[in-house]
Amino acid sequence: MTPKPTSFRAVRDRLAGLFLRRRLLARPVTVIADDCWAGRLYSDLRLPCRSPFIGMGVRTTEYLDMLENIREPGALDVLSTSLHPERGYPILHTRHAAMHGLHYGSLAEFRQRFERRVKTIAWDNLRFKIDLGKPACEPADIARWNALRLSGAVALHPVTPAFTAHPPHRSLPLPRGSGRGPAPAPSPCARSPRAARDGARGSPTARPRALAPASTPARPAARAREPSRRRAGPRTRLR
Repeated sequence: MTPKPTSFRAVRDRLAGLFLRRRLLARPVTVIADDCWAGRLYSDLRLPCRSPFIGMGVRTTEYLDMLENIREPGALDVLSTSLHPERGYPILHTRHAAMHGLHYGSLAEFRQRFERRVKTIAWDNLRFKIDLGKPACEPADIARWNALRLSGAVALHPVTPAFTAHPPHRSLPLPRGSGRGPAPAPSPCARSPRAARDGARGSPTARPRALAPASTPARPAARAREPSRRRAGPRTRLR
């Protein structure tokens, strides 16, 4: 059976993923993010999950409070827990921020996985992400992010005149409609400890294959009467 040809885009994405994974796997890495972005990164690159910031979100102001004190002893200790009054998801309260477990089914599950992953943080290889395009983000938050001057960081933001004139530290502008926010589905790291250890192989959040066209329009009658030699022989594949 002849294998189906692989598109250039699929090959490019695969090579890019291998390159990034090789660089990131040179030593353990911990991604600290203000939303589900970290879990999606570990899943897409099939990296071992070494971050407690999986399947959860943090408000921008509290997230910056936490970043300013991230290396403080006990900064990530869980002091109390609660449930969201309207949506019912679990919340862990630490010294500087409340962790909103949007993709966890219970307080016990969220707390157990959060505290376990805190112990696996690679403190010598931290990567930071913030989304400065959220509605609640204020100019003071951008100034605080710039003052941190974190290495190995990225700040996502929309393409607007204000950000263009004064780009944030380690900025990455994203056009409108580029899918900046987290995926609505739960992160595989949040749902399966085995998937987290194995790098989320076979994750349901992996990139889906391209959909086939809905239908092929019928050929005009004139072309249907072309000589049969036009259809003879196998098609030549691009290599």
